[in-house]
Parts: sequence; C-alpha cells; structure tokens
Amino acid sequence: SDHLATTTTRRTTRRCMMLRSCGRKVVTLRTTGGAAYHACLLVRRNTNSTCNTNTNTNTIATVSRGMACRARAKSEEAGEEVEVEDAQVRKEEEASFEKHQSKAERLTFAQEGRTLLDIGTFGVISTMSARGKSRGFPNGSIVGYAAREDTGLPIFAFSTLSSHTHDIDADPRFSLTVTAPGFRGASDARVTITGTAYKVTDEEKKTDLKRHYKAKHPNAFWVDFGDFAMYEATELVGVRLVGGFARAGSIKAEEFMNAEVDDIV
Repeated sequence: SDHLATTTTRRTTRRCMMLRSCGRKVVTLRTTGGAAYHACLLVRRNTNSTCNTNTNTNTIATVSRGMACRARAKSEEAGEEVEVEDAQVRKEEEASFEKHQSKAERLTFAQEGRTLLDIGTFGVISTMSARGKSRGFPNGSIVGYAAREDTGLPIFAFSTLSSHTHDIDADPRFSLTVTAPGFRGASDARVTITGTAYKVTDEEKKTDLKRHYKAKHPNAFWVDFGDFAMYEATELVGVRLVGGFARAGSIKAEEFMNAEVDDIV
C-alpha cells in the first residue's frame, strides 16, 4: 500500500536513504505549502503478498510527469530556455498530478505551525516602538531565534543596542513571523506567533538558553558578549498559520505547544 507523508528539504536526502535501506522506494513529489515542503511516496515492498504492480507503476508515472511539469515551470520562471510542447499535454499533466496530490496526507495546522517554527532560525519580530517619533507604532526587525524543544516557544539573543530590545523591555508584547525555507510568495507557508517575551537574568538559566541557541546558530559566538542578553517567550496568546492558498487558520496556544514536530524533518 502507498503511504504519503509531508517532509521538508532539510535532511530529506538522508531520510530517503534510510527509507530505501528499509526496502521502500522513495519518489519526491510537489511542494505543498512551501518551497521546502515535499511529499515522499513510500512504496512498501512485500514479497509475502501480491501487490498491484500496475497501480504502483501508474502512481509513479503520474508523479514523474508532475515533477517534470514543475521543473519546466521553474525553468521558465528563471528565464531559462525550455522545450516548447503542446499546451494541452502540459495541461493534462498538471491536472493529473494535482489530482494525485489532492489525496496526500497533510500535517495538522498545529503540527505544521510547530514544525515551521522548529526548522526556522530567523524571522520578523514585530514590537511596539518605545522611542523616538515612531513611539507607539509597530516596529519590525529580522532576528535570529531558537525554538524550545518542549513548548516550541522562541528564545532570542538581543543586542542592547537594537531598537526591538528597548521595545521588549518597555512592552513585552511581540509577534514573530517565520516563513518556510525557500519562501518565494503567497503560495508558500508562513506562521505567526503572538505572545510576550522577557529578559532572562538568572545566570544558570541564561547559560542553558545560550547552549540551546548555539545549537541552532553554531556560529553565534557573540551571544557571550557583554552587550547581548537572552530573552525568552513566556506566554503564547495565539498562532496563525498560512500554509498557502486556501489553507489558513488560527491555532490555539495549547494545541501549538503540545503538537509534535514532524519526525520526518
């Protein structure tokens, strides 16, 4: 039987090698909800029972046609020359591929949102400006972060010179928007979490948070500089996931924090 599971490009090659070693055939499918998201078709080999060879062959053929169609479209977007083909043939290929993929299993909103935040390392933080003429207005900054393994809430290493650091100190409310790897536009996935964050002053806890942050940012030696401080989100008010066109919704804080990160990633 066929099993469809959503995965991301990160460590996909290693995962596929593992699956092949288990006697499964892996076929990479189209992106779903983000340029980094792929589905892997795992065709189990069962020598002890009769399998429908025609079904598996047709499935893989459908996937291959769809992948070729996507590759051509990508080449066209990049301005590369592609072989001119019959428009009707291409339309039929796309329709066949979309029909096949419509039955692919998807992560729940909470799982996809939690996974997006977990695999990300940078996002756009929005705070309430605390100084200058923009005081009281939204302030956006690109920041690095590391998601906690237990709750998925972000950990930050902020410079004391950054405007968003002063904003958080004055008003702990923030939102953080993270996009799927390879994000290109509205059809790709992104997640926004809203909550509060505070500066960590306990030395033991700061050491632990720095260790966790460095695990996601191996070259972040600067977190040990005196003008950097560790911050952590302590309250989650809400989560909003946009997984692409016609796939969007809100996620309750508890559901998000209790959701499992996709184990195929």
